[in-house]
Amino acid sequence: MKKIIVENENIKVYILALVSILIVRFALEIITFENKLTISTLFFLTIFLVVNKKYLEKS
Repeated sequence: MKKIIVENENIKVYILALVSILIVRFALEIITFENKLTISTLFFLTIFLVVNKKYLEKS
């Protein structure tokens, strides 16, 4: 049971990260009016890693 709960929580974290990535990417594209893929991708990866690290420290 515990493994299932952990997997569900991980899925929630992934979904939250994806949503935040989409929102931030959209905002960045509006601000810059061009697609700066490398900068935004690095930015999203750092956000995702920070969120994951904080979540893993809690559990």
